[in-house]
Amino acid sequence: MGIGPAYLWKEGRLRNRLARLKKETPQCDEVTTSLKEQLKIEKDLAAQRPDLPKQAPVEETELADELTFHDPHYKVVLDTIRIACLNAEVELAAGLSQYMAKPAEAKKLLANIFAAPGDMRVGDNTVTFYLKIAARKDERKAVAKFFEYINKRNLSLPGDHKSRPLRFKSDI
Repeated sequence: MGIGPAYLWKEGRLRNRLARLKKETPQCDEVTTSLKEQLKIEKDLAAQRPDLPKQAPVEETELADELTFHDPHYKVVLDTIRIACLNAEVELAAGLSQYMAKPAEAKKLLANIFAAPGDMRVGDNTVTFYLKIAARKDERKAVAKFFEYINKRNLSLPGDHKSRPLRFKSDI
């Protein structure tokens, strides 16, 4: 399904906890309710993933009469990049939504993160991005927690010969 590791981890934790509880306990009901809520969130997020056919006649696409002919190999590369970007957006929104009071608004907040102005500072040990995100106070807190999660992954720029970890920070 591709919801994202953070969501699957949370679901797995709830399922493990439920398996260890006796069915008659009040905790069992609480965990069952939490698991149902988690599965609903995952289903809602999966529904946001674009359902793109592998092939479609040009006349059936939204760009009919606006397309130009491209070499088939070039088109495959462009389509692959476009689909990868759409899937990456859904995965990032899924990760961000777990920290939000209103998870359904994760894609909009993610768009605000992508559009945010900021500064980049390249240090000896890290590359840090400071972003000024247009968001409510609760959304800023969610972004800060999401950035903590992303920062723990120690991502680096592919061309950085020092492999300095990327750090993301927002103004909360």
